[in-house]
Amino acid sequence: MKNVFTLIALLCLGRVGFAQAFDRGNNDTFRPFTSFAAPVARPTPLDSPPPPGVISNLEKDLATKTIKGANSGIHFPKGTPGVKSVRYDLYVTDSTVNYTGKKRKGIAVNGSIPAPTLVFTIGDTALIYVHNNADEPTAVHWHGVQLPDRMDGVPFLTQQPIPPHTTHIYKFPVVQAGTYWYHSHFSVQEQIGLYGALIFNKRTEPEIPTIPVVLSDWSDMRPKEIDRRLHTANDWFAIKKGTVQSYSEAIKAGKLGVKLTNEWKRMKAMDVSDVYYERFFVNGQTEEQFPQFKAGDKVRLRIVNGGASSYFWLSYSGGQLMVVANDGNDVMPVMVDRMIIGPAETYDVVVTIPKDMQYEFLATPEDRTGSAGLWLGSGMKMAAKKLPKLKYFAGMKMMNDMMKMNGDMKPMGMNMTLQTMDMNSVMYPEMDEKAGDENMGGMEGMNGMSDVDHPKHHQPQSSSSEQTYVCPMHPEVTSDKPGKCPKCGMALVKRRQTGIRIWLLAV
Repeated sequence: MKNVFTLIALLCLGRVGFAQAFDRGNNDTFRPFTSFAAPVARPTPLDSPPPPGVISNLEKDLATKTIKGANSGIHFPKGTPGVKSVRYDLYVTDSTVNYTGKKRKGIAVNGSIPAPTLVFTIGDTALIYVHNNADEPTAVHWHGVQLPDRMDGVPFLTQQPIPPHTTHIYKFPVVQAGTYWYHSHFSVQEQIGLYGALIFNKRTEPEIPTIPVVLSDWSDMRPKEIDRRLHTANDWFAIKKGTVQSYSEAIKAGKLGVKLTNEWKRMKAMDVSDVYYERFFVNGQTEEQFPQFKAGDKVRLRIVNGGASSYFWLSYSGGQLMVVANDGNDVMPVMVDRMIIGPAETYDVVVTIPKDMQYEFLATPEDRTGSAGLWLGSGMKMAAKKLPKLKYFAGMKMMNDMMKMNGDMKPMGMNMTLQTMDMNSVMYPEMDEKAGDENMGGMEGMNGMSDVDHPKHHQPQSSSSEQTYVCPMHPEVTSDKPGKCPKCGMALVKRRQTGIRIWLLAV
């Protein structure tokens, strides 16, 4: 198999190291995978009669004819053991949800939000009937999947929208393995429920208990109203989140000078995320329990960020996360204390249950306005440490340092086209929990992790000490005392084992 190079921005805080070997499975032999620890969709029997009603496809015989797969990927000849067709029926319906005490419109698939997890094996032919029982058109996009263009599910580009109360057939050979997802590509339907996990197994997968994990966010505001408010650039979402960075907040934090400079330069206060969400979910719930696991068990989490715009920090109270795949690609296993996942990204992570207790896998949005979690195991609850709030005025000061008094950008002396660090972690360091205010400058207090003992080979030690200062924009510029960066003039900040890395991994 060719080397697959995956650039993973593992934006981690704390200790980072390479893990021991991990059984990735293979495509040489076939063994059905039976180790899902959470419900997944049940296929429709292939001998079930065709659904009644109108088929919206132009190819009316699509269900019965052979379809050519994408040119890329892995193809298996007809007659290969285990190669088969797998059919699912998805029923899209208008729904009413109540997550916050207010009734709002949602879109359910087979009666649930998120949509059910669909499972195939590489070599299968996917046959998916989408029954649009809603009162508006729809279309389903198979995110990251290599398939024939006309099956991609983008309305007005690769197909016409699926009219209300009709059925559309998607059919394609599965030529890849990994964790993917599917979602509506019509209007704003994805934001109100039409999204779900899509898992393509290898022909033989390691028999590790596996849980599909779909992260999402929810706003009671209509999605089109969210879009309108973003275009007007008002402060409503910042008001809801308490991140306006007003004069009164500046005075309280002792940052009035920073605020005045910001105003003089005609700079608006910035946030780490644009939209206020009332709820965050993991598999459609704020909490989900899996009590069947015992001490020593390993669990594979196939994680999909189905959120409309939220980045999530992922952490685990039982120790480090072992990252084994990203966006469907296997990677060299990496041990991390915590990591960030962006919208539409997927990661495969393996965690271990240390003792006979309950351990929390926690997903926290980057602006810290909520969280959602999985509890693995039974017994006393071992909660994951909540992430501290952010120092917004520290970010404001950094932006001030990057701008001239006339509002022009200062020359920074660096190529900004390559992401070499998580800028939000640098611009918005976390509050010192003891201090609880904005007065702790620089990068101190960024660890934010629970104290868990790990094997020493998982703990590469930083060559820098507590007294090393670094430029936020030029991490190669360091000093043993405070000062300014000779490249950009920004103030050096104290480095405290930030562990912000980018890895180029090959398998």
